[in-house]
Amino acid sequence: MIPRPMRLIGLTGGIASGKSTAAKILAALGLPVLDTDEVVHRLLEPGGAAYPRVVETFGPDILDGKGRIDRGRLGKKVFADPEARGRLEAIVHPLVEAEVRRWIAQQEAEGHDWAVLEVPLLVEAGWDRWVDEVWVVDVPVEVQVERLMRERGFSREEALSRIQAQIPREARLARATRVIANRGTVEELEAELHRAWQELSS
Repeated sequence: MIPRPMRLIGLTGGIASGKSTAAKILAALGLPVLDTDEVVHRLLEPGGAAYPRVVETFGPDILDGKGRIDRGRLGKKVFADPEARGRLEAIVHPLVEAEVRRWIAQQEAEGHDWAVLEVPLLVEAGWDRWVDEVWVVDVPVEVQVERLMRERGFSREEALSRIQAQIPREARLARATRVIANRGTVEELEAELHRAWQELSS
């Protein structure tokens, strides 16, 4: 049998949609999963490849008392300013891409048939062209708002502005090869993902 190249599932969804929970469920099924948010976190740590340029670009007031980048402060600088966000992405995205390519090569070398990239901005960043499947974890906007208020302490207005800063839900769904509904319990999400994986791998 001729070995075929490893294929990729791009896992995405809006803020507070349950992507990370979905990623953990897929990892428990034995799939290798890379969380690109974790990659960004490492790059922004002191000693990380993005740290010096981000501090130089956005100033020392983004640092906390221990010299670490405070992602909340950085977020406030770039959230409402597309030009600042573009500068941050120009620093971070190429470094993330290099890390992702290294990780993919490693999973291929280990002989995996499928791997999962968890990418919050998969569609916005154009990374959907890298993957074979786009799985969108989907929840109604009202559920996102409730979760952001409950889990992150946002006001309703803050929650809505974070949601509206992302691409519209419809645009994300239009790129999906599979929509993973996450309106109920973790057990229901687990059942949905088990079903999706069985269909894909059978």
